[in-house]
Amino acid sequence: MIIKSEFLKAVNEFIDAGLMHYVHHNPDDLTQVFMRGPFAGWSERQVYDLIKDLDQNRNLYKLEP
Repeated sequence: MIIKSEFLKAVNEFIDAGLMHYVHHNPDDLTQVFMRGPFAGWSERQVYDLIKDLDQNRNLYKLEP
């Protein structure tokens, strides 16, 4: 299905970009809250935890055989 594959491609790109963004950050220092945009009201820690969970799931439950 084209829509599904494009969606998963976008999610994988989001995960990769997020991991690169937070690579040099200590999770204990992620205390800022997003005031605008898609994560408004979320802390950086929440976004980082989401990215880590998505990355873990894509590695544990691979779509490819």
